[in-house]
Amino acid sequence: MKRILFTCTFLFITIGAFAQTVGTIDTNLILSKMTELPKVQKEVDEYAKGLETQLQEKMDVYRQDIKTFQEEMQGKEQKDIDQDTLKEKQKEMMTKEQDISNFRKNAQMMVQLKENELMQPIYNKLSQAIADVAKEKKYTQVLTIDNTIAYMDPAHDITTLVLTKLGLQM
Repeated sequence: MKRILFTCTFLFITIGAFAQTVGTIDTNLILSKMTELPKVQKEVDEYAKGLETQLQEKMDVYRQDIKTFQEEMQGKEQKDIDQDTLKEKQKEMMTKEQDISNFRKNAQMMVQLKENELMQPIYNKLSQAIADVAKEKKYTQVLTIDNTIAYMDPAHDITTLVLTKLGLQM
């Protein structure tokens, strides 16, 4: 009985292996060879440089404000300094510091979004080429060299079957 069960299991595994053809692809290598990539990188660099210029301008204004405030305070004695004005100026400087910090964080996200936006047509072109080759060569799946799925034949996607089995809708 065990022998029959083992033979059946081996047979199903062997048949399953023949039914699926899996390929691999080095998408990073392909992307590095695509002629559109240098143009995208240049645009991203220019965008980042523009944001860096804006940040530098904000920092220059902040530094100048601090310098001006220090010069105003330099000749005064402690008793001559209006505490309300001092607190207001400190609050203003803290607000500018926070503005610079927020701009720096947002700039990083904005550069990433810009890069994603510019790279999307390249990714679409690559995905279409992978799908075309996979269909021509009858691959059911194509994995990248870091084991993510680059292409999967939709006929082998059981998502809707599992949703139905669970009584859920798409």
